[in-house]
Amino acid sequence: MLAAQCVCSLLQAEHAVIRQTLATLDEMLQVQAWWQPAGSLPRMRSLMAFLRSFEDTNHLPKERGHLLPAMRGRSADADRLIATLEDARGHTSRLLRQATHVADSVAEGDVRRAGELSALLREHRAALLRQLHDEDTQLLALARQLLGDEEWSRIASAMSRMPAHPGTPVDGLARKDETGLDEALWQRVAARGGRGRGSELRLR
Repeated sequence: MLAAQCVCSLLQAEHAVIRQTLATLDEMLQVQAWWQPAGSLPRMRSLMAFLRSFEDTNHLPKERGHLLPAMRGRSADADRLIATLEDARGHTSRLLRQATHVADSVAEGDVRRAGELSALLREHRAALLRQLHDEDTQLLALARQLLGDEEWSRIASAMSRMPAHPGTPVDGLARKDETGLDEALWQRVAARGGRGRGSELRLR
C-alpha cells in the first residue's frame, strides 16, 4: 500500500499548508489597526488570494479529479460522505469569495466593513478546519478501505503528473510565491513534523 501512503501523505501535507495559511490570517486579525493601509491588510489579501489559488488549481483537482471519482458508487457511506464534503466545500468557497469582496472594499477605504471582514474570515477558518479534519480522518480512512493497490497506484501516478502550484517548494527549499505565500510561512509549515516539503507535496 505504498501508493496509498504517498497519496494520503500528499493530501495531508497540502492540508497542512492550508491550515498554516488560515492560522497566519487569524494572527493578522489580532494586529492593532490591521485594516489601515500600513497595517496587515495588503498581506492578508495576498494570503487570501494564495488560498483560493492553492485550493482551486492545486488541491481540489487532486481530490475531485482522481480520489473522489474512484470512491463514488463504492458504498452508501462513501457517497454520503462525498456529498457532505462537497456541500462543505461550497460553503467555505462562498465565504472566502465574500471575504475577498469585503477586503477589496476595506482596501478602497471603507474601513467600516473591517468588522465584517474579520467575522467572515473567522467563520471561514472554522468551517474549513472542520472540513479538513473530516477529510484527514473519515475520507482517507474510507478510501483505504474501499480502494485496492492498483487503484491507489493509478491515483498516485495521475497526481504525480499534475503541475505543482507556483508556491510549492522545490526539493524542500522554500521560495516566494507571487500570490503572497513567502518563505516564513513555508518554514512554519515545514516545522510541523516535516510536512509541507516539496518532495512530499509532489509525490517525489
